Amino acid sequence: MEQKKHSTIKRIMAKRCDLCLPCRYARANPDTKVGKAIAWHGSWCPFWKAWQDVYGEKPSG
Repeated sequence: MEQKKHSTIKRIMAKRCDLCLPCRYARANPDTKVGKAIAWHGSWCPFWKAWQDVYGEKPSG
């Protein structure tokens, strides 16, 4: 399987989202009110989008 190449900036942005406590909670608990609110925020957040692109996951919400 070929691994996608990501820019350094995108990887840094994804790591920043990975360390964000509300974002981590939302990814772990997508069906809660907080999880849904943070996932909504992720629809326009560049850090959340970078996380999805780098890690290839889209949380439900």
